[in-house]
Amino acid sequence: MTKASKILIAEKPVLGGLNDLEQRYRINYLEREEKYVDKLELAIFLIGKEKEYCYRSLRFSSENQLREFIKDLSSAYLMFQIKRTPKDILSEQLIKDYISQLLNEINNKIMEDLKKWMK
Repeated sequence: MTKASKILIAEKPVLGGLNDLEQRYRINYLEREEKYVDKLELAIFLIGKEKEYCYRSLRFSSENQLREFIKDLSSAYLMFQIKRTPKDILSEQLIKDYISQLLNEINNKIMEDLKKWMK
C-alpha cells in the first residue's frame, strides 16, 4: 500500500514564551490513498535545543468537523482579543471591528492561496 501524498498548506513557528522549546504547526492536505479518504492534517511540533522533538497531529476527514474546529479557533481568537482589550475601551462596535478585520484577513489569505492552487 502506498502512503498518501502530503501537500503542504502552511508551516509556521509559534511564540509561546517557552525558553527550551520551539513550537511549530504544519497543515497538510493528505491525498486519498487505498482504503482511506482524503484528510486535512494539523500537526504540532515541539522542538528542543538538541533537535529532539514531539509530534502530534489531528486529522480531519469530515468537512463539518473541520468547519467546527475553524469556528472554535475563530471564537478563541476573539476571546483572546477581548480579554487583552482594556475594559474602558471595549464596546460592541470594537468587537464587530475585530470580527470584520479577522474575516477580511481570512478572505485575503484564501484568495492568495486560491491563485496558487488554481495554477
